[in-house]
Amino acid sequence: MLSSQSLTLRAKSWYLILLAPLMLVLCSGCSQSPAGTYSTDEAIALRRTRSTEMADQLQFSFRLDPEEVPIGQEIFFVVTLTNTTDLPIVFREPKQSGVHERESYDKTLLFSVEPMSGELEIAYPGDMGFVYMLPKEIQRDMFITLPPHSSREFRLQLPRMVYTKASSATVFPEEAFSLPVGQYRVQLTYYNDAIGYDIKGMKDADIVDLNAWVGKIEVKPAVMTIKPGK
Repeated sequence: MLSSQSLTLRAKSWYLILLAPLMLVLCSGCSQSPAGTYSTDEAIALRRTRSTEMADQLQFSFRLDPEEVPIGQEIFFVVTLTNTTDLPIVFREPKQSGVHERESYDKTLLFSVEPMSGELEIAYPGDMGFVYMLPKEIQRDMFITLPPHSSREFRLQLPRMVYTKASSATVFPEEAFSLPVGQYRVQLTYYNDAIGYDIKGMKDADIVDLNAWVGKIEVKPAVMTIKPGK
């Protein structure tokens, strides 16, 4: 005759046997939909809700480096992002590939360069339709954690090759030229629409939530001088 201890162990064994298939069913989609994963529409709704709450958590500034550039030379600028809170902030890292004159899902820095003389109208390749690329997937390594009350600097380039803005969008000049001598008003805007990074799902591209900073920050423009070369 079995002891009460043996009966208890046998009962637990049967319970585990019956429970195992149920656990397999429940976990069958775990690898495809991790916790904190949202559809594109859900991510957009979260971004809209958080952008107002996060507006003052991140500060953005930039400076031209240097402010005077000889004609034909590369144009550099330095971006500074500052965490104003007592907690770490996850943010999209500004990269050279993210510097663009048009807002796009995979870009982080929107730039504008306007001649101050008013005698010249310029356009960049993307502004005139020369460059068209599908937005890239947002990857995990595009995000950085910024400690509380700390800053991070990034040195990047502005495009220097431009076109004369044509009166008709269907008429394009043949050759680009370097920004001519003169003064320009440079405006930069930092923005991020992604709450996290993309993963491939069964039907749609899902997004893993990193609670990343979302929003748009535009700061006072800077004056750049293109001077004659040596």
